[in-house]
This record gives sequence, structure tokens and C-alpha cells, in this order.
Amino acid sequence: MIRVYLIDDESPIVNELRALIDWEECGFEIVGYSYDPEIAKKEILALRPELVISDVKMDGCSGLELFVYASAHFPAIHFCFLSAYDSFEYVSEALKLGAVRYLRKPIRKNELIEMLEDVKTNIQTRLLNEITISLSEDYVGGRNNRVCELFQHLYPLHAPEKGRIIAFYGKHESPLPMDQLAMAYRVFYQDENLTLGVAVHPDLNAIEKVVSSARVSAGLSEEFSDYSLVAGAIRHARAAAKEKFITGKHGVTLYQENPRVLNLLEKINAVRSASELETLLANLKTLLQECEVKAYDLQKIYRIIFFNLVKYGIASYDEKADETSVVDDYEDIDSFLNDLKNLFPDGASSEPSANVVGEVIRDLEENYAERRSLAYYANKYNYNACYFSQLFKKVTGVSFAEYFIELKIGKAQQLIASTNLLLAEIASMVGYDDYYHFSKIYKKHTGLTPTEYRASVK
Repeated sequence: MIRVYLIDDESPIVNELRALIDWEECGFEIVGYSYDPEIAKKEILALRPELVISDVKMDGCSGLELFVYASAHFPAIHFCFLSAYDSFEYVSEALKLGAVRYLRKPIRKNELIEMLEDVKTNIQTRLLNEITISLSEDYVGGRNNRVCELFQHLYPLHAPEKGRIIAFYGKHESPLPMDQLAMAYRVFYQDENLTLGVAVHPDLNAIEKVVSSARVSAGLSEEFSDYSLVAGAIRHARAAAKEKFITGKHGVTLYQENPRVLNLLEKINAVRSASELETLLANLKTLLQECEVKAYDLQKIYRIIFFNLVKYGIASYDEKADETSVVDDYEDIDSFLNDLKNLFPDGASSEPSANVVGEVIRDLEENYAERRSLAYYANKYNYNACYFSQLFKKVTGVSFAEYFIELKIGKAQQLIASTNLLLAEIASMVGYDDYYHFSKIYKKHTGLTPTEYRASVK
């Protein structure tokens, strides 16, 4: 509901306004009213209405002065002025200040409703713009209180209602036939390729018809009963709408977690050589089909593949890779897989020095409790220590010391979470005999002490 405050120094006018229309039916709620502009000042600050309907000429404080005062505290507040005078001076000054309308007394019902519709349109447009800006800035984070508030204001969910974010993806020159969808469907973003909306208990059959007739794909997020995770739901719906990337056909996809994808990720991460990785990539499309992988799973799969490509010296670390969006940067699944396969020009890495780094990484993983230094490996493979340091960072993106510490901390985290061993024992098992030193390093890299981390996972 849009909050409204009424102010006129003539009580019959206020009472008439209150009774003139069904405010709730119009989407508005009268949160307060007064016959005294000085009292109105205090109540407007406390009640924070979005619309104030005020007499323009009152004893002690004019409606124009009240507008200036309220706008200083709430720049987005809307004012509508009432007056028995049809003075150009009043009208001009009111509109100059930003009044949405100037209504003559006695107030006509149709004019009041028309003014309220204008206010509602203005507020919704502003809120939708805020949603777009907020999402572009930090919807990656998955939780955005401001976005949550905006959605709840525009599309309130009342128990037992449950909503979904729905996304339509594909070229569509003309607006999608939203009238064919559920009445509760509301669009909050639209361009020539993407339409996003909120739907309460959406009609899947109606969505199938829209998808079929408009040649677009639809993706629906998981259900939610409030908007606390709406940013994540938007991300999921958008990714689900791009399922054509894998199937080659338009359709409707419901986002849901697939445990078989976790098994595939473990399988990719279990490879122990560049040749094993090449073999796996050669059969990756079959593996994806067997797991019934969805387009929204590909980003996770891509990241772990890329990590292994770097790990075995097949690709160099590139910060741009972190920004790669599989479904946006490639035409289809085949172009994506071919790009990965082309990294193996001769069936394996042709860079011997990069393969050496892969061997070092494997050795570190098997001997993470040992005190292995960069100089140890440089000497083992007959490299100048300075050159080997540069080579290691070029291949992995981090220094030898950073990589080894992160590896040890990761192993320690696994032991802390999965065993009841003493923390000092775990520190020793990953190569730190001094627990105090281990605890400092652990907190620096994870933000928690070992004790705090164990408490968080138990």
C-alpha cells in the first residue's frame, strides 16, 4: 500500500477526502491526517508518507511551505495541493516545486482517482529504476536488503503465497503476451533479449504457450515466501532461461540443484595429469548429458576445469577468466567445448616448463606437511630460483608461498570440519609445529581462528 497523509485546516474537507473513495481498493492507505500544519510537520516526519494531499493556503504555514519542509527530509515525497482558488500564481508555484497535481475544491472523485494513478505510476517507475540499479551493483552477492524492500513494496507476498522469479530469454521484437500468464505476474525488467518478472504460483501451461509462440526460453527460480534471497533467485532464473545453450531448443526450465553435478565436479578435480584432463574433456559432452546438466551448472564446471588447466600448465592464469560467462560468451555448448579442447594442440601440453609446475603442484598436494621450499624445487628441476618463482606465478597466478599456504590451510579446514582431533595436532599435520603461528596464519587467510571455524561447522 502507498502511504497517504491528509492536511487541511478545514476538518470537513479532510473528512470528505477520507470518505470520497475506497482508498485501499486503489492501493493506498491513509496513515494520518491533521487540521494543523504544525502538527502535520511532526507527523509527516514520523509516518514517512509517500503522498501528502494538502490545502495550499492555511493559517500559520502554507501548503507550499510544508512541501519545502517535507521535501528537505524526503526528496521523493509526492504532494498534491487543494485550493478553492484558481490562481495562476498558486498553480505556477506548486508545479515549480514539483507537485504532482493541483486540484480545485470541491474535489471530484474521478480527478482524485486520476491523480492517485499518476502517483502510483511515478512511485513504481522510481522503484523499478532502483531495483535495476541495485541489481546491477550487487546482486552477485546474493542478498540485498534494499532490493528486498523494493520488491516487497511493489509485489507484496502474503502467507501462504509463494513466488518465483521468471525470466524469458531470446530475441523478441514485440512485447511478450503477458496477459496469457498468471494474473499475479509482474514485469520488473525488460529489454529486447530479456524479460524478468515476479509470479505467484505461475501457470506452467500458459508459460509453455508463450515460449512456443514467441520463440523464447523461460527459466523459473526456486519458490520463495519472502524476498530475502531475491537476488539469488534472479540469478538462477536468468541462468535457467538459457537452457537452449545445451539443448539447442527453446523450452521452460525450473532451477533446481543437481547432486550428480557435484559428482562430476569431483571427477574433474580428481584428474592427475594433463593427458587425463584432455581425455576427460574429449568426453565431457557425454558426461554432461549423462548427468542431465543444466545451463546454470556450467559456470561451476567451467571454473574447476579452468583451475585444472592452469594447474597442469595447459593455460596461464588470466584475470579475465574469472569474468567469463559460459552462456553469454559462447554461442552453444559445442563452441565452448571446442575452445577448451583447442588448448591441447598436440594432445598434451607443449610447454615443458609449465608441465614441471604441474608436477610441483602434485608433489605439494601429496607432501603438504613437509617443509618444501621454492629453492628445493628449483634445485630439483635445475632452474634458477628467481626464474622458477616467476614461472610458478605465471602458470598459477599466485606466488609459490601463497599457493603452498592456501593448500595447507585448505587441508587444515577439511580436518577441522571432519574430525575431532586437537587443533594443535591438526596444525602439526599440515606442517606447523607452532600452534600460535598457525592460528595467526589461519585467521589471516580465512577471517576466523581455527576455534571459531570449528564452532561454525559443528
